[in-house]
Amino acid sequence: MENVNWIRTTTTQAVGCVQVKAGICGPNEVLMVSYWRSESDLKQFFRGEPHRQMMQFVRQHPDSLCLYNETYQPWHSGKYSHEPQGMARLYASPVG
Repeated sequence: MENVNWIRTTTTQAVGCVQVKAGICGPNEVLMVSYWRSESDLKQFFRGEPHRQMMQFVRQHPDSLCLYNETYQPWHSGKYSHEPQGMARLYASPVG
């Protein structure tokens, strides 16, 4: 779990990261999704040492962590039953 917390914290602090959401999928598996302002921010993160260390951990523990990275620019945010998550935090919610 220590590695998962480090991955989440390091990713959240990276330039261009909007949000990181993590969830437990099973007794030994965590799913983590990161949302990025732009593809260039995400690519810059991929070139850094923290990402290299993350990939080394994933190679050593291939069934323990699923990482997903999202970048997209919708025309507007959708409607949410609770606070917006991920990329929706960047766009104004539609009225009504």
